Amino acid sequence: YFSEPNKKIINIGTLPPKVGNPIEYTIHWKFDSAGSDFENTKVSAFLGPGVEWTGKVLSNTKESPIYNPRTKEVTWNIPKIFAGSGVISEAPYAIFQVKVTPNETQVGNRLKIISQGEVTSHDVFIGKDIQYMHKSLDSINISDLSTPNGYV
Repeated sequence: YFSEPNKKIINIGTLPPKVGNPIEYTIHWKFDSAGSDFENTKVSAFLGPGVEWTGKVLSNTKESPIYNPRTKEVTWNIPKIFAGSGVISEAPYAIFQVKVTPNETQVGNRLKIISQGEVTSHDVFIGKDIQYMHKSLDSINISDLSTPNGYV
């Protein structure tokens, strides 16, 4: 999001992004589970070129996403996700903020905010490990209803 719905994190900047002007976005990771318990869930992705970790993180779990500045990888480990999460109880979620300052070489291009990432977990009901790739995120496909007209 650019216009972050959670009022505990405020993003700065303007849409569309402008060369030399920092813009902040928040990334939301949420795990619903209607019918199965999951254990040892890990989600990971890498920040895009020129994207900085601000250190602002919110989570409704004991574990929060952590950032490795050497590799630019963000990881979040969740020991248990219970059946009914997101249906009869609140789903585990995490929100973290990143900052991008576009440069002249990025004019007319999408800003890669976060790479395609991976989710691994153990499905307790079927007794198998699962793996899922989540899509990358760039400055065009943000989940923001407040984006300016024509900003697609």
